Amino acid sequence: EAQIVGGTTAVQVATEEWARTFDALSRAGLPVTLAGTDVRVADVRAADIERALAAAGIVAEVRAVPATIEERMTVLAGQLGAPAS
Repeated sequence: EAQIVGGTTAVQVATEEWARTFDALSRAGLPVTLAGTDVRVADVRAADIERALAAAGIVAEVRAVPATIEERMTVLAGQLGAPAS
């Protein structure tokens, strides 16, 4: 698993308002997923997530966690759909 995930990291967002949080981060264009009611965002800095949450008026606990295989696949899928630079 570690070989597949590589250096990909994730940020876990814990809040009572998980559905609203998921929606706000998704609307911000972030690669957001759910693990139970914990919102997770792969390959994005915690500070960027905190800014998006603040803009939406959401208070949450944000912490860095190891990425899962599913999150790594989400990141790779997003890179495949990104315009070439």
